Amino acid sequence: MRMMLLLVLWLVGGGVSMAKTRGQEVPAEAKVEAILQLFYNNMHSIEKHAEAKAAAYALIEKCPNNPLLFELWAAIEWSAISLELEGKFDERRFILDIAPYRKRAEYYHSMVQRGLETADQALLIGNGEMASRRKWLFAKGALYFADSKFTVKFEDGKGFDGMRRADQSAANGIREFKKSMAEDSTFFAPYLYLGGARYQMSIQSWVNRTAVRFASHAFAEINSLCEGDVINKPASIQWLERSYAYGAPEPWLKKNWIESALVLEGMYEKFRVEAGFKLSDEVVFIENKELPVVLRLLEQFPENKRLNARKEALDLRLSILNNYLNKK
Repeated sequence: MRMMLLLVLWLVGGGVSMAKTRGQEVPAEAKVEAILQLFYNNMHSIEKHAEAKAAAYALIEKCPNNPLLFELWAAIEWSAISLELEGKFDERRFILDIAPYRKRAEYYHSMVQRGLETADQALLIGNGEMASRRKWLFAKGALYFADSKFTVKFEDGKGFDGMRRADQSAANGIREFKKSMAEDSTFFAPYLYLGGARYQMSIQSWVNRTAVRFASHAFAEINSLCEGDVINKPASIQWLERSYAYGAPEPWLKKNWIESALVLEGMYEKFRVEAGFKLSDEVVFIENKELPVVLRLLEQFPENKRLNARKEALDLRLSILNNYLNKK
């Protein structure tokens, strides 16, 4: 159940400029794009995480009525703590045991709560317009997932109380996503979260799946969307592909598309390794599935070290496979 809730998340170049251009304030959309570039191009850098987080906070101060900015800040902080504790986390399992991180955890949850309250306010004053309702319902769903994944990874997600809180937050998020999709049947962005959650449920052991099936509110919410076929890895990946293909028809969906691509390329790699493809089928899978996603991401974030390493590894694998097949 713990792994079910832990999405591969969410897991750019130069600095973020908050200066004025030709006497005009830089639009918020341009500032968000600059933060995305700084963050996703430099996911290996603790210093750049701090810079991106500070820029996101500064933008929240200028635009405090946009709940998606709180979710952006939370994503950067989650990634920053993950990077800071990389290789050290097993020694001190929960960051609540470490005073500076305990304060950051408390602040993280307070920022998520502020975002949720801001989303509720936006929904109240939105005059029922479908486009704005969809946006703020989506923001609420993403913020609930942000709360859930933090508890699972960094706090007491293995204990009963922590697991219950994380599960309830995830279930709340799924309910908000379902509302947004019910109001607009063509809105597929939430399948990033829905597909990721379904995939994690699908890879659990039989014992864990049984426990999740009967104890998880999030499982019940996913189950209502796929008519009892929750445990299905290929279908989970198809849900993620749906979010990736939906793209970012509006600027505020850019981050969601990026993370759909990041999660999808990671799942493609895992799926390929486990599938036991024939060599010719593996070539087709890499060329038609894996490599195109990596290349699309590199178009956006050419300085991302991990993505460049993935491309090199895929190019090498294709070279080896093709050389072998051509000799047969």
